[in-house]
Amino acid sequence: MVGKENRLFANLRVKGAVYKALLDSGAQCCIAGPRLMEELKPRLEDSRAVIKFANQELVAAKKRVKVQMDVDNRIGDLWFECIEALPVEVVLGADFAQRWRIDLSMGGKKWRSFEGPWHSLADTSDDIEACDMVAECGGISVIKDGERELIEKLASELLPEMPDEFGHTDMIKHVIIPTSSKPVYHRARRMSPPMKQVALDSVKDMYAKKIIEPASSNWNSAPVIVKKPDGSYRFCVDYRDLNKVTEKDGYPSRNMDSILDKLRGAKYISKIDLKSAYHQILMDEDSRKYTAFSIPEGGQWQFLRMPFGLINAPMTFQRLMDSLFGTEVEPHVFAYLDDIIVVTETFSEHIRWLKYVIKVLMKAKLIVNKKKCEFCCSRVTFLGYVLDNEGLRIDPERIKPILEYPVPTNVKGVRRLLGMLGWYSRFIKKEAEMNVPLAKLLHKDEKFVWGLEQEEALKKIKVALTNAPVLARPDFSRKFVVQTDASDFALGAVLTQDFEDGEHPIMYISRLMSKAERNYGITEKECLAILWAIDKFRPYLEGYHFTVITDHKALTWLRNFKNPTGRVARWAIKMMEWDFDIVHRKGADHHVPDALSRGFELDRTYDVSLFESIKDERYLQKLKEIEKAPQKFPDWCIEGGLLYRKRRDWLLDPITNSEDVWKLVVPEEYRDRVLSDAHCITSAGHLGSKKTYDRVVQEYYWPGMFHDVEDFVRQCEICQRYKVSQTGPQGLMTRRVVDRPWAVVAADLMEFPRSKFQNKYLLVFQDIFTRWIEVYPLRAATGANVLKAFEQLILFRWETPDFLLTDNGKEFDNKLLNDGLQEYGVKHVYTPPYWPQANPVERSNRTLKTMIASYVGADHQNWDKHLHEFRHAVNTAVQSTLKVSPAFLNMGRQPRLVKSLRKEVEPVDWKKWSDPA
Repeated sequence: MVGKENRLFANLRVKGAVYKALLDSGAQCCIAGPRLMEELKPRLEDSRAVIKFANQELVAAKKRVKVQMDVDNRIGDLWFECIEALPVEVVLGADFAQRWRIDLSMGGKKWRSFEGPWHSLADTSDDIEACDMVAECGGISVIKDGERELIEKLASELLPEMPDEFGHTDMIKHVIIPTSSKPVYHRARRMSPPMKQVALDSVKDMYAKKIIEPASSNWNSAPVIVKKPDGSYRFCVDYRDLNKVTEKDGYPSRNMDSILDKLRGAKYISKIDLKSAYHQILMDEDSRKYTAFSIPEGGQWQFLRMPFGLINAPMTFQRLMDSLFGTEVEPHVFAYLDDIIVVTETFSEHIRWLKYVIKVLMKAKLIVNKKKCEFCCSRVTFLGYVLDNEGLRIDPERIKPILEYPVPTNVKGVRRLLGMLGWYSRFIKKEAEMNVPLAKLLHKDEKFVWGLEQEEALKKIKVALTNAPVLARPDFSRKFVVQTDASDFALGAVLTQDFEDGEHPIMYISRLMSKAERNYGITEKECLAILWAIDKFRPYLEGYHFTVITDHKALTWLRNFKNPTGRVARWAIKMMEWDFDIVHRKGADHHVPDALSRGFELDRTYDVSLFESIKDERYLQKLKEIEKAPQKFPDWCIEGGLLYRKRRDWLLDPITNSEDVWKLVVPEEYRDRVLSDAHCITSAGHLGSKKTYDRVVQEYYWPGMFHDVEDFVRQCEICQRYKVSQTGPQGLMTRRVVDRPWAVVAADLMEFPRSKFQNKYLLVFQDIFTRWIEVYPLRAATGANVLKAFEQLILFRWETPDFLLTDNGKEFDNKLLNDGLQEYGVKHVYTPPYWPQANPVERSNRTLKTMIASYVGADHQNWDKHLHEFRHAVNTAVQSTLKVSPAFLNMGRQPRLVKSLRKEVEPVDWKKWSDPA
């Protein structure tokens, strides 16, 4: 049926031409039609995508193109699949809507992004109104094909390929003036054979490139091998102590504010990159001895070229750049340290100035890295700002953390938000009036309801907070301050300066931590926040003395840390070239960085990406049935795209009143992963099928799960190799009555080969009531060591037992131990001689020995490496006689698995712990 067009279109501008873009949330990707394909023809790439249209027709998209879009001043990249038979000019699909958080008003024919102002949708006629979406706004060359060929020819002629010999300039030399006559001398640090080989190879390579030479100096710094993110290693020298006794260079760095003011008329932009810029500057002959370093069995060396890590290196390099490109070449050429940028209004001017810059660099004998240069771009990021053919503006990423700060969900969240806003309240007009709707929620007699009034107030405050009076231009005659904070999952920082009317923020940043970073200790996380923030704020801080403010008082240790290795070594090397002080500020006064780092914690979603490739037909069929008629399946539910089954524990639920009865249903493809986590990892301990099943059933369900567990354990190669056959009981023992936990504790000692940590014995304690065990490796089996372990693991961790049950070994039957037990009021009782079965801990010993054998293998020197994990495995395993685990009897709940597929796909309700109010 043909009728009036009622689909929704938006205007999209590409290189001055306007396209009608269909907003289609049902399309998974963006699609370009033949007109846009022709415009972007030189940049089309091969594609393997297949597009399915509404009529079920399948069309292969043989080409695709990467397009950069600007939507409400927010810039990002999207891939457009290309279809020649597309009935409309452009389709903007779900990936576009999700990237810019698009809302549509169907009745009002309006759209908006990130809950910003509403824009009118495009009329389908030829009448063109204001275009709210712009593509190809930056990062893509705006020059024509003929101009592009001319630029490529110019680069090929003027920039030769990287020469084999490492070049250097003869225009300047780096000088070190020590403030102390006492030499800084560090002995060569011991290195492992692999690291020593890295050091030797690095020295050999630098010597071949004439970067270093043999030395005979009374000054000596220690090298550090730093592992890079790609897994390779970098050779560095720790010059921290040398920097402390080096006279500071007072040469001023360029004023970035004045540079930025002169870049507003740029139409054509190029960026020049220098190869290993610092190494292209020679060291002064008399200063080379101060850079000396040595490696074990590798001799002593000193630098012929300026090395990284020297505190005055940025000043020397800026002095060189100023001598090459001074104010006389502005406003067309700007150099800030190793960033060289060329801007002009016309293409012919651009060619002329590019030739000039390259010739000046070649004359100065500086090597240009042609692969990293950017010629005739329409958008580059320079000194923290976005420079494009429309002028100079603030990078949207700098205020993104403020604009996307989540809505508070309780009183504590409102207090945190108001604390952040109040820190800069003097720069927000009518700030007190704006805060009234939010302040209402803090009243004790006020029910917490986040309504329309609060929503509008928050929007106004966010806008006011990011206006010009707050996000001030940097003044490089004033001192910079970096405020940082780290939460459990994110980092936050703000760059500020003090002005006459108070403290002004310059830039906000924040990010989530990776999975590995989340495992850091709190001090390491706070230190990571500092290093990450300094790196992000580098264009503002390099060459200046600045202050870092943190709410973690222990961070001053890093600057004086001795013999750093691994991660600490990397951090120490990065900090060497920065001149700053660390100041502690109480957490209660540390509002903005704290809010930025914790803002991410309230926005967690289910990660169903692991289940995207499911082929289990029974699982998929059940999923469809429940989606179609959920009322027919009261014991099943779907949440966040994941399937759950209600499975109650009829023994424990009446006692614990547990609400966690929903178990994650596992598709066939992921059952081996779940079984491996519950049986094979060290914290699971390769226990038997019943204990493995009890561990799996805590969180998961699938049909036939018990038999799958039995088959998995029966086929386990490690279990077959190390476990003994289980025989029936030989008869009933005398009943032992214990009325409470930790009333009777049994202990025993096992002997092993001497480990790498020089331990030879394993002391095991077990509470007879709960079956909970504690383990303690010993170097010597003495009464003093047993008493010490008893005090640490039992007496002052749990409680004073009535009885300690042991055998008659000398390590237990001695005056020192007996006197100590008597002092604490513990009665020492013994098992009958030559009858080990009378000691209940013997059964746990057998389990521990099997675990140790399963993971140690042939390397008997590592038997004490995983003891803490084996203890956890025993204590969290359900006991066949108790029907619960020792952990449950001790703590009243069953701990969650250490490694769990369910943890990876389910969100954590952070509100329960981060905002208890």
